[in-house]
Amino acid sequence: MGTGISWTDETWNPTIGCDRVSPGCTNCYAIRDSSRQVGAKHPAYEGVLTDDNRDWSGRVNIVPDRLEQPLKWARPRRVFVNSMSDLFHPEVIRATWQPPGWDGLEVSFLADVFATMHMATQHQFQVLTKRPQAMAAVLNHPQFRLDVNVALLRRGHAVIPDSPPLGGKHYGWNIWLGVTIESQTYAWRAKHLLETPAAIRFVSAEPLLSELDLGAYMTGGGLDWVIVGGESGPRSRPTELHWIEALVEQCQEEGVAPFVKQLGHPLAKKLGVHGKGTQPEEWPTTIRVQEWPTSENPAQLPGVTA
Repeated sequence: MGTGISWTDETWNPTIGCDRVSPGCTNCYAIRDSSRQVGAKHPAYEGVLTDDNRDWSGRVNIVPDRLEQPLKWARPRRVFVNSMSDLFHPEVIRATWQPPGWDGLEVSFLADVFATMHMATQHQFQVLTKRPQAMAAVLNHPQFRLDVNVALLRRGHAVIPDSPPLGGKHYGWNIWLGVTIESQTYAWRAKHLLETPAAIRFVSAEPLLSELDLGAYMTGGGLDWVIVGGESGPRSRPTELHWIEALVEQCQEEGVAPFVKQLGHPLAKKLGVHGKGTQPEEWPTTIRVQEWPTSENPAQLPGVTA
């Protein structure tokens, strides 16, 4: 599905549903979006919200029909994975399914999601979570690696190589892993991110709810990318300009790519900027920056055979 999110081109939601885990979830846009889908009787959203449609119910639905969508998209694109869920929610980790034509026991749905991402090398997948401990535990576990390889073989694809540049510890050069860090209180999430095998590691500091120092996680080959933005929508909480400026400056000093997404409604109003402040030309020059991390397909490099 196309999107207005400036740091991605497409959203892909093989699961639907979540739970609030920290203040960044207070004004969750996905609950508002889900309520519209529930009202329209969309089957993928059945039961994911409470009866009043104001909160998550705790139920998470897997959507097998969407599993192979990215393989059908010919045009290369950046794909935000699970904008309406969290790929490392406990219910997603536990979810199993019976693939068509498979006569064996039910298999890990999450492993099939990673198999799809590994196979769809024309795209770059952006996986964002607020559950980095679970992400690190799952992706570092030998059984999950085996489950992904079994899913690849079942779907007629080679397993993940054991060594770089096409393989190694991570699950694909095109799979970016990130964590949301809305305030200094949750900066610890970056520690677990750095313990997770990934080609690109990033932080989404949106909504930015306090001044944020990520310097400890930027040095020595740590973070590759930091997205920053203020909150938008009903009951938006304020972001200060100097918070964004400080984070951008820190990224530039440490060689980490900064990407300012938006000012958010409160800061945009304060600065006299239209709407939620998504147009860089309207921002102060100190934060007018939208950079990308370097992510090169190693199969296109000299001397590398896929």
